Amino acid sequence: MADGDIFTFKDDKPVPDKMFDYTDDLKDKKVPLVIDNGSCNCRVGWATDEKPRMIFRNVTAKQRGKKENELQIGNDIINIDVIRWILRTQFDRNIVTLYDVQEQIFDHVFSHHGIDTEGCVDHPIVLTEAVANPNYCRQLMSELLFECYHVPSVCYGVDALFSFFHNNPEDMDGVIIDCGYQTTHVLPVLDGRLDAANCRRMNIGGAQSDFFMQRLLQLKYPGHLAAITLSRAEELQRGHTYYSTDYLQELEKWAELDYYQKHVHKFQLPFTPLPGSQINSEQQKERREQQIQRLKEANKRRRMEKLREDEEELQRLMSVQDLMMEEEEEDTFATALRNAGFKRLEDLQAAVDKLTLNVQRAQAKILGIEPPSLETETKESSFPLLDIPDEMLTPDQLEVKKRQRILKSAQQGRARAQALQREKRQKELEDERRLEQRRKSDFQGWLVEVRSKRQKILDARNARRQKKANMAKRGTLASQQRMRIISQLAAQNKKKDDNFGQNDEDWDVYKEINPEQGTSDSEAEDEKLEELETMLKEHDPEFQKELDVGALSEVNLAEYYQVHVGVEQARVPELLFQPSMLGVEQGGISETLDYVLHKYDLETQNRLTKNVFLTGGMAQVPGLKERMERDLLEIRPFQSSFTVTCAANPVMDAWTGARLWTLATDLSQVSITRKDYDEMGEGYVYEAGKFAVTPEIKADFDKKGYILVRNLLSDVELVKVRIALENSDVIKEYAYDVDDGADRKSRMCLWNQPGNDLTGMIARCEKVAGTCEKLLGGEVYHYHTKLMMKEAYTGGRFMWHQDYGYWYKNTCLFPDMMTVFIAMDPSRTGGVPSVWADRPQADGGQMGADLERVEMLKARCPHVHVEMDPGDALFFHCNLLHTSSQNSSPNRRWAFLCAYNRADNNPVKEHHHPRYTKLHKVPDSAILESSVDWDVASKMMHTQQRHLNFVHSMKDK
Repeated sequence: MADGDIFTFKDDKPVPDKMFDYTDDLKDKKVPLVIDNGSCNCRVGWATDEKPRMIFRNVTAKQRGKKENELQIGNDIINIDVIRWILRTQFDRNIVTLYDVQEQIFDHVFSHHGIDTEGCVDHPIVLTEAVANPNYCRQLMSELLFECYHVPSVCYGVDALFSFFHNNPEDMDGVIIDCGYQTTHVLPVLDGRLDAANCRRMNIGGAQSDFFMQRLLQLKYPGHLAAITLSRAEELQRGHTYYSTDYLQELEKWAELDYYQKHVHKFQLPFTPLPGSQINSEQQKERREQQIQRLKEANKRRRMEKLREDEEELQRLMSVQDLMMEEEEEDTFATALRNAGFKRLEDLQAAVDKLTLNVQRAQAKILGIEPPSLETETKESSFPLLDIPDEMLTPDQLEVKKRQRILKSAQQGRARAQALQREKRQKELEDERRLEQRRKSDFQGWLVEVRSKRQKILDARNARRQKKANMAKRGTLASQQRMRIISQLAAQNKKKDDNFGQNDEDWDVYKEINPEQGTSDSEAEDEKLEELETMLKEHDPEFQKELDVGALSEVNLAEYYQVHVGVEQARVPELLFQPSMLGVEQGGISETLDYVLHKYDLETQNRLTKNVFLTGGMAQVPGLKERMERDLLEIRPFQSSFTVTCAANPVMDAWTGARLWTLATDLSQVSITRKDYDEMGEGYVYEAGKFAVTPEIKADFDKKGYILVRNLLSDVELVKVRIALENSDVIKEYAYDVDDGADRKSRMCLWNQPGNDLTGMIARCEKVAGTCEKLLGGEVYHYHTKLMMKEAYTGGRFMWHQDYGYWYKNTCLFPDMMTVFIAMDPSRTGGVPSVWADRPQADGGQMGADLERVEMLKARCPHVHVEMDPGDALFFHCNLLHTSSQNSSPNRRWAFLCAYNRADNNPVKEHHHPRYTKLHKVPDSAILESSVDWDVASKMMHTQQRHLNFVHSMKDK
């Protein structure tokens, strides 16, 4: 919240997650559990919930010395900044790598949802993962869920795609800009499918922005290094930043003082205020007046105490002086004089006069009146014996004359001292009157003069203190001068009294030797300093602030603990457009988007830019939509159209989209089940696409014997497959001719095992092998794969035949077999495959079809010419009667064929194709992840001689 223009940090403390009830309805219906496993926060809830039940930081902490069961997870960590150095997360950037931490997170999630089923979590799991998550990491996650928690099924999905689904349920095309916590992705989506080959990732995100904000402010305010924590930087980055439409222009604005003062965000750091500092101006004035009054009272008490001491000392000295007036007390007087610390009567008289003056002035100040006149009212004393010669006096009179001479000398000294004091006091009174008049006429000048006098006293005091400190050091000039004076005095060996001390200069020498003995001067300075400071406190409001040496006033103290967030508001989010500001040598969002768009033709670019979708935590910072619109206007062709939209809730829509998708989808068709995991291992993943075998498709296949799937292989996959086939020396080495008996030849390359290369990934992927299992109704294994090459004008014809005719000869007892025909080139004229619309129940024992029977079938079953584009796939049963004509066109006709046999239809005898070998299926993404280099050793390639041997064996049979 803000107090005027001042913001305060929220410093919100997380509330530990509560334990939720596990109802019978959730248990009986096996409601799926949706987990958005983000690298920053984890969001978990049932698919039937409107919003996630748990949202917590995806970290764990265990302090040293704590018991094992005191592990803290997410919201259990109250002050995360204190123990940040021991935090653990399962993520390396956005990839899960520490599965012991992930297990602790899952334990926390399942226990707080109240799941109490014995030995398992009996609910389907929908879990988000990173884009292009490595297979190994996914395998470990599946192993954790199936082996540790025995979940019935798990479905993986990309969080950005779930958010896209939630906000664009009808749109099938678009490009997603996912601004995540650790990374930022540009994800093109065509026809409802992610084009993984053209996705791009930037290693910059919300975490780097938070760190950048913290380091900028710590560099700006080094005095508050510890107070500017990462949590506070996160609060600033999320709530007080924006994307600038033009960053350089924004910097110019912030360079102007007026713009800075108008738009800067000031944040108040916590601090301990001075006692009683929370007061307004009226209270400050009243407090200052009270302080001045207290100071006056304290000075008055100090003067009274000093007056009492001076009066007691004056009384003691006057009692000594009275002894001198008594004739018979001369010896007693001499002893008392020495005990009082004086050697001569003149010294005693000077001390009495000075104390008398101090007492009179102190009494006048206490009473608030003018000091009495320094003129003595005592009448002149008579000393008659001083004018009589000594010869005329008796011995007793001589003693009296001696005493009278001393008294007269003391009286004359007192008169001189009074004159000096009178002159000094008169000067002080004149100065006070002049200052008072100047205060009334020239207040500022008066303040300057009073301050100057005060400063002179302070400078003199500091000089004495410095000189005293220098005396303690042997090498200083002051110490050397003191030793010189002492040595000179020691060298003077005069026996008679040299009247030292009668002149004021003598006392200056004494002060040079003994700098500590300056109490009387210090007392006078203190009195004068108190008087000046009292006047300043009473008339100068700013003086009190200056008096608080080493401390700050309440306003300055608060300002010192303020953090100004100015240009950082625009500078920190700019990292996503200029990662080089943080030293990351990668392009920004706009550059990466432009790079991705140029991977497509102009028509596809227009399809993508019609829906540029923004999601992720950094997308909630204001201004991203406007910035992207400006940058797209620059990079797109003239007069081209585009649309930029932002997720309704960039942070929560991933979980919400996953929830809605779960409710709208048959999870059994898109999940890895426990059975799949047990049969095919932890590496098995089903990637849901736009094609899936439905009961209607299965019924159509059983009736007709084939189905045609358009775009089974994407354009990117096709490009990669063509590179592997066309540039391969393996094809050239192992390909052989197949004669059609009409002077036309086709070339063929065949292998028995799928292998681990690109062609093997096609035969093992879910959309090929998995579809065959669903169509045949059971587990299948790879029978063989072949590349059929019909070159332009020369490609031969394949007569009407059924594949099961050949495979029956190979002792496969049942027709539970099929082939997948994938077109590598357009098949519209010449070499087009032909099938019957309804599968003929022909004798499985034949290979080449009986032409007479073919003619009979024509009357009952419609003849279909299958026209195919590259990437289209024809799934057909082994009993389907089919043919392909000669290639008379000027273009080649290549086709990639994969044959499969059901696992329970194992051939009775060994032959040139393999018997049952378990097929390890792979996700569809493995096609793009695999290498184009051939792995010949794992394929069991056919040769020309082996083919001839097979032909001869068929004739013999």
